[in-house]
Amino acid sequence: MNKMARTAVGSWVYTPQDYPITFDFLKRANGIGLSLEKLITHKFPLEKITEALEVNVQMKDIKIAIINNN
Repeated sequence: MNKMARTAVGSWVYTPQDYPITFDFLKRANGIGLSLEKLITHKFPLEKITEALEVNVQMKDIKIAIINNN
């Protein structure tokens, strides 16, 4: 069986109409040298998804990333 890399992107708040605005922001931010990596304030392995969601709900982050280490 072949392993394929997959990326899932999700949002609880935004609609599809918001994504062009977001992508434009990211493009402009990158153009002025803003480190986009710094926007992800927390990274959690998939096994800690419950903790990640708790951090997100408590608004202790800017953006979290769930990382599948498999």
